[in-house]
Amino acid sequence: MVPGHGSKDHRGTGAPIWLIEIFERLLAANGGELGGFFDVFAWRQPGEIRFDEVKVRPNRIGLSQRKFLKTALRFHPIGQFSLVEIEG
Repeated sequence: MVPGHGSKDHRGTGAPIWLIEIFERLLAANGGELGGFFDVFAWRQPGEIRFDEVKVRPNRIGLSQRKFLKTALRFHPIGQFSLVEIEG
């Protein structure tokens, strides 16, 4: 779950402060836009996070997701990202 997905308001999400800080840093690095953020932004204490993008074939990863990944890789290791493809 992305804290405040669909808006930039994190109140009431139940997300820990450290996660909100990660999200806000990525949002700022992405030009303040949610476009391209992966479908799932999951976390588990203490500090473990994952970014997962789900595509139903024939859909492919788009330019906005590639841009987000390039940006996010400046802050996070590749092992925190996955792309899941499902037959459509």
